Amino acid sequence: MESAMSRNEKIRDWTEHVIGAEALAAKLDTKLKAENSKDYYGLTDKDAENRLKLNGPNQLTEKEGLPWYIRFLLCMTGLFNYLLWAGSILCFIAYGIQEDKRDKSNMYLGIVLAIVVVATAIFSYSQQAKSASLMAQFKNYLPPRAMVYR
Repeated sequence: MESAMSRNEKIRDWTEHVIGAEALAAKLDTKLKAENSKDYYGLTDKDAENRLKLNGPNQLTEKEGLPWYIRFLLCMTGLFNYLLWAGSILCFIAYGIQEDKRDKSNMYLGIVLAIVVVATAIFSYSQQAKSASLMAQFKNYLPPRAMVYR
């Protein structure tokens, strides 16, 4: 299975928008015009059926999304968040091994660091959810059917 990054990198190799019509017809294995005619030729019905079997329908595929709790947990990861988690855990360990339990500064610092990570994750998750809903609304702008010539 190819990764999303390699699929995105393939876009850099697209040249269909800059080559001429004749070169594009040759690349797509079709003809612009029938021989000795002014009529456009394109694909025959049989060619279109074969390409449909080979390439599948020309439609957008929906990407399977992760459950909300997994996306939220992913928001709590990252180098800076790992450092904050490590600092929080070390503060709890320092509080646990200290002899004078009246000094609770390490425990408070550990709680504050954990709260900072959770608060930034909540903010990050809410921003991602807003952008995902905005992107989902773009589907409403795509026409369900289109007229094409072949």
